[in-house]
Order: sequence, then structure tokens, then C-alpha cells
Amino acid sequence: MTLKLYVIDSHEQALDIWRQQQLTNAKLLHVDFHCDQRGLLVNQKKNLAYPIWTRFPKVDEGNFLKHAIVDGIIASVRWVHDIPGGRQHDIKTLKYHTDFSAIIHRLIHLFKRSPQTSYRLETCLASQWIQIQPGEILDIDWDFFAAKEYAVDSIPERIEKFFDRDFEVPPQQIIICHSPEYCHPTDELFEQFVDRIKTLFDADLIRLPKPFVPRSQRSSSTLKNALRARARKLYHLTNLSLRRLGIY
Repeated sequence: MTLKLYVIDSHEQALDIWRQQQLTNAKLLHVDFHCDQRGLLVNQKKNLAYPIWTRFPKVDEGNFLKHAIVDGIIASVRWVHDIPGGRQHDIKTLKYHTDFSAIIHRLIHLFKRSPQTSYRLETCLASQWIQIQPGEILDIDWDFFAAKEYAVDSIPERIEKFFDRDFEVPPQQIIICHSPEYCHPTDELFEQFVDRIKTLFDADLIRLPKPFVPRSQRSSSTLKNALRARARKLYHLTNLSLRRLGIY
């Protein structure tokens, strides 16, 4: 059976693919600047997880894996990221059971006695990742190479380091997400990368159309929009500063 390579523009499209495949208990190798598990609280010691912020059910590129995990589609994730990258450089991320900010969620969970999901999470720096494990889906976000936090001239080197592996074990399937809003404008490099992956694994390429994203409704007031943008920036910078001090 020929290995399938799906190329998508926004990462939540992966969830649609897996639902159509009726996938269950899958193992995922997630090569990404971000965890894409926002709204999930993980107890790594017990290999359990449960959703938080359940008032916001909409699936997007930052939480699609949370939905896949809670729905039983994905049972384990190996998250490979570089530095910058990972929880330390992203405020819209999963929480660990041991985080300071998780206390209130743990109390709410204890009160509600809501169900937990069996889930195994491992994290790994790019320099420590060696190989695909048997049975894993290979899920790559282009921001692993081309995130705006990286220098543009470092992207080719990052790509070559990725391919500097034997890849003795093929993945179950491959998903490559472009995520242009998080990356430097590098369309040509992206297409070259897709072609190299296709050739490396002799895969059938399936390119999904870009999803329709309705324009958000914003206030017509310039002052309100400016204040909102400043508040978001302050919130973002404050949280990143706390994370770099080890406070989550």
C-alpha cells in the first residue's frame, strides 16, 4: 500500500483527515514549533489528560491535537521542537499538571469529576531526535524550519539537518502543514521540501485546498483596535517573560 503524503495549509485540516480515516489510538511524531494542544492539561507522570477551557469548542490550528487526543484519535505524541520553540516560547500551549497556572483547573476537575483520557506525551529537542518509530504518523509544520522567530538565512541549514538521518522506518502517513501566517514567506523552499519528502518515502501526494476562514468582525473604532492590540501584546510579552523564568 502506497504511503500517503497530505499537504495542508492550516493544521486543523489534519483532524478532518483523521476523522475521515476513522483513525483511533494512533501514534504521532509532531515536528513543530508549537504543541497545537492548547486547552489540554497533561499529567505526564500518570499518562493522563483532560480538556480545560471547554467553553471554547471551536477547532483551530492551535488546538486541533487536543481534540484529536480527547476524541481518542491520537493516543501518544512525540513532540520535536527547536529553540526557540516549545512551551517556553508559546503562550497558547498545553498545561502540565505541575504548572502553577494549572492549580485552578485541577480544582475544577476535582469538583466536576470529569473523565480523563489515556495519553502519553514526550518532548524532544530537534538536536536529540534521531528516528521515526514504528507505527508513527509523521506530522510536520513548516514553522519548525521557517518560523518568524528564526533568521531567514538559517532555514536551509535547518532543512538539511532534518534530512541528515537514515529514516530506516517509514511513517504510517505524512502530513506537512504550510502555516504561512507563522512563517517567513518561503513558498519555493516549502515546495522543494515537500518534493524531497515525497521522493524520500516514494509517497502519493494529496494536496488539500485551503480552508475558508471568515474575516473576524472587528470594531470600526481605530482607537479601540489600537488599545486591543496593545493589550494583547502586553499579555503576550508578560506571559513569555514568566515562562522564561520557569513560571507556567
